[in-house]
Amino acid sequence: MKKLLQIPITSNRIFGLDIVRAAAILFVILTHSGNFIPRNWMFWYKSLIYDGVGVFFVLSGFLIGGILIKQIETYKFNFKSLLYFWSKRWSRTLPNYFLFLIILLILESFINDNFQIRQHLSYFIFSQNLTSSPPSFFLHSWSLSVEEWFYLVTPFLLFIFMSIFKFKFKYVFLITIFGIIVFVTIFRLYEIRNISNWNEFKNITYGVIYRFDSLMYGMLGAHIAYYFPKFWNHYKKQFLYVFFFLFIMNYIVRDYIDSSNYFAKTMLFSLTSLTVLCSFPYLSNLKTSKSKLVKPITYISLVSYSLYLVNSVIVERVEKLINWEFIINFFYNQFSIALPWTFALLFNYVTSWFLSFFIATLVYKYFEIPSTGYLRKKIKISLDKK
Repeated sequence: MKKLLQIPITSNRIFGLDIVRAAAILFVILTHSGNFIPRNWMFWYKSLIYDGVGVFFVLSGFLIGGILIKQIETYKFNFKSLLYFWSKRWSRTLPNYFLFLIILLILESFINDNFQIRQHLSYFIFSQNLTSSPPSFFLHSWSLSVEEWFYLVTPFLLFIFMSIFKFKFKYVFLITIFGIIVFVTIFRLYEIRNISNWNEFKNITYGVIYRFDSLMYGMLGAHIAYYFPKFWNHYKKQFLYVFFFLFIMNYIVRDYIDSSNYFAKTMLFSLTSLTVLCSFPYLSNLKTSKSKLVKPITYISLVSYSLYLVNSVIVERVEKLINWEFIINFFYNQFSIALPWTFALLFNYVTSWFLSFFIATLVYKYFEIPSTGYLRKKIKISLDKK
């Protein structure tokens, strides 16, 4: 069993960013598993939850921004290099996504008598939530759609701007970042004027166009880290203090927001992005650690993508397949044992976590790594021939 789940860990990882990735996916799982928390515990449980997906967005922007800057500053920026970037990104993200999409479509075809494949074609081109919340089917794919459009649109915009304007790349990069942040933020605030209920607000929460700015904050961090390394490294502790302050402020502000105050809820997206960004100067320099937490944090970080895809599905299946009403009645009628519903909920909670990590590890080791490696070899051969 140990060999079955053992994952190779390379030594060239940035431990600080593994902390960010691990924290993000744990926040996501805490959110998904909230269905299994007793109501009288919910107030305290919610205090543990942060916007994990928002953290992922900023981290993705930082990593992809760094890749783009190094690629463009080191090599000639042409359409071939653009294709190479897209190919590397999609070889990493698409295999897992389509694996789960196909599995869920097959399951849906068995359990839904009204199933029609054309109703789900938008998932194949990531258009299920461009301007609105996606359908309940494969709901957690909304964030993957945001990321895939980021991979496609941002480098293409940089390529167009570099072709039209004769500015240095670092200025074009910065103008693009601030342009998108300002446009999306204003557009999001403009759209919430007519929002009056949670269902309408979900369009803002999950729509691609409304969350695109989150990744730009990470891009901004990549720009500062590359072009102003002395500033980035010298003030890393000061930025960390700001991070802790904003992190606490986020919880305080969130608790005082009225449930109908959608303007304030929308501004929390920007606050979260800025908060996460302020942790990067310190964490991006934290490359090693002697802590015993290094291995478990790195492990969680490595399987985070598979874990994100698995967890929501597992939570839903555990909730539907384990019939606790029957089990509780059975124990009471047969053995006069009164099982409390709290026990049932906590059993589901622990089971969903265990199965999520177990299956995510298998998917990562036996599908994600091999498929990514295979596709990248094919991509390199294909591009080298051109």
